Amino acid sequence: MENPPGITYQAEYEPDMEKMVKALRILHEAPNPEKKSEEDELQEGA
Repeated sequence: MENPPGITYQAEYEPDMEKMVKALRILHEAPNPEKKSEEDELQEGA
């Protein structure tokens, strides 16, 4: 997508380390749905 003539768009962003660390911690501590579904399949087939 091109900018309209005479307008320059420059995206800027400052990473928020606190929010990033919190989000990664939540993902790390969350149960893994893939592993859970495999365990359920093994139990159902037994």
